[in-house]
Amino acid sequence: MRIKLKHFLALLLFSSFAMMSCIKEDLSNCIPAKAPASDKEYPVTVVIHWDSLGEAAKPADGMRAHFFLHENLAHEAIRADLPADGGDVLLQQGIDYYPVVYDYYGCENLAFRNENDRRTFEAYCLPTTGLYNQYVKPALDEATVMEPYPNPFYTEAYDSTFVTDGTKHDTIHFYPNDVVREFTFLVYGASGVKHLAKLYGAISGVPSAYLPALEIEGPSNATVFFNRVTAYAKGQSLSWPEAEEAYWKAGWQDPDTGWTGDWVMGRFSVFVPDTMNLRNRLTIEMHSVDNYYYYANFGGPANGGQDWNPSVSEQLLGAIRYGSEVWRVMNGGFDIILRCGPNEDGDDIKGGGNGDNIHIPENSGTNDGGEGGFEVDTGDYNNVGVEI
Repeated sequence: MRIKLKHFLALLLFSSFAMMSCIKEDLSNCIPAKAPASDKEYPVTVVIHWDSLGEAAKPADGMRAHFFLHENLAHEAIRADLPADGGDVLLQQGIDYYPVVYDYYGCENLAFRNENDRRTFEAYCLPTTGLYNQYVKPALDEATVMEPYPNPFYTEAYDSTFVTDGTKHDTIHFYPNDVVREFTFLVYGASGVKHLAKLYGAISGVPSAYLPALEIEGPSNATVFFNRVTAYAKGQSLSWPEAEEAYWKAGWQDPDTGWTGDWVMGRFSVFVPDTMNLRNRLTIEMHSVDNYYYYANFGGPANGGQDWNPSVSEQLLGAIRYGSEVWRVMNGGFDIILRCGPNEDGDDIKGGGNGDNIHIPENSGTNDGGEGGFEVDTGDYNNVGVEI
């Protein structure tokens, strides 16, 4: 009888140790430490929300999901092209990912580089050249690039690292926004725009790229070329839509103090600049009907390059800080409003550059006995893209 009791006690003690071991194992399964990295892949569902932007904003060609690995891991980032609403992506267990979604196919004037390094991965504007490079010269020796237009550039980076442990089907949510901003401008006090055949322009001092994974503008500024520019002879005499005119400043029709003379209106799209040190120059480029090229600069270097004319930068800063919808009401209807300088003898820069003036003579080859525009061929009208 004592032998049986001895065996029973030994069996009971063994069972207690075994039960404690099972309990500890169960607890570790319920609250696991980070799973060790492995080559095994697990599906993760990417959900892209468009509620705040509307169904019309969804890119027709979908979105790209980009999962960067930690900088110390020598592996290529994982990329997956998904429908606009998202889809499933296979990720390895136990690896820290930095997720980003962006509109890879949206804007034809953007390209991408450094796609395996989240710190330098960027969407950048394609380089381009035109008559601007030959006659105007870029401000601050900037590169000249294409406008990120016509499509928006939607993107969002996840606000932390993401890791799947393989024990459940994970879901990750994104709420993309357009990081390209459109700005409008009005230049009044011009003359002779009826002699123009084509207009376009350039804005200097704006980012040439955007870093989606870091959600900041690129490190270098550039001059962006744009084409959405229109001239109106005697703008005050024209009939304008009431909805548009309602935002214009009081007194714009005054023949002495209002928006007199001919008008040049336009809009351009850029990545939002850093507001700490804005230095911008707006250039209007023009071709006359008899194939002469003119340009006019607003803002930019002043007093022999020692100072910077803030006329463009100050208004651009207001639009960025307040948002264009609010700023246009505050500023009189446009993000940027500029007045041409007077048309006086001798104030024209040699070679067709009119400073801050837009005064086009009927015979473009002569300008009140002074220097005229540059004679060009119609084949020079369009800026030339540089193939990458």
